[in-house]
Amino acid sequence: MTNYTLITGASSGIGKAFSAYYAKNKENLVLIARSKEILQTMKAEYEKKV
Repeated sequence: MTNYTLITGASSGIGKAFSAYYAKNKENLVLIARSKEILQTMKAEYEKKV
């Protein structure tokens, strides 16, 4: 079974900090935010680090 980490408010503040932390540790993430564009930018950034 694959585990996922759900983070709401992922595009700013503590949500963004948690997102960066878990991405750095190569966790499977489900990110929720109001801005689709910011989420797409974050996705591209995190995928480069893998």
